[in-house]
Amino acid sequence: MVVCYLTCLNKKKVNRLVTLKCQECSFSKKSRQNPGEVEEVSVADYYWEVYKHRLKYPNAPALDVGSKKKPTYIPLEAWFTFL
Repeated sequence: MVVCYLTCLNKKKVNRLVTLKCQECSFSKKSRQNPGEVEEVSVADYYWEVYKHRLKYPNAPALDVGSKKKPTYIPLEAWFTFL
């Protein structure tokens, strides 16, 4: 399955459905406020911080569209499929 999310410029293959909710599923990212530091952020908080999009379904699972070494999570509501 190929997904296209938000701007449709990012087409990714779905590797798995994550069992954690978007508000519980977190990852490490570089801190905007303290350069050089790394912070944990939930998928729901990341989408608000970056896209100013508050998830309608923060309790829904996320999709992993990254690799095994570096997973990339997107909310289930942020994608649609092409047939």
